[in-house]
Amino acid sequence: MSIHWIREILIDNSKATLNIRLGNKFIGDRCYAEIMGKKEIWFNSLSKDREEIIEQGLDILKRSILKNKVLKNRDGSPFK
Repeated sequence: MSIHWIREILIDNSKATLNIRLGNKFIGDRCYAEIMGKKEIWFNSLSKDREEIIEQGLDILKRSILKNKVLKNRDGSPFK
């Protein structure tokens, strides 16, 4: 059973889904970050802490696929 963090956001005003897998059998093993189920970026977590893994996954996405993109929550407010 895998554990996921999922958020519905806007990327350049288009609807998108962010998914960060926090682990497969336990927190911190087999993590990945993806957008809309299309681009998976697997990573080794630096922590066993849920919030730190989420931040690590978001940072990876922001430095790669989401670089130079405008991110907003679905209500139009800025996405962290």
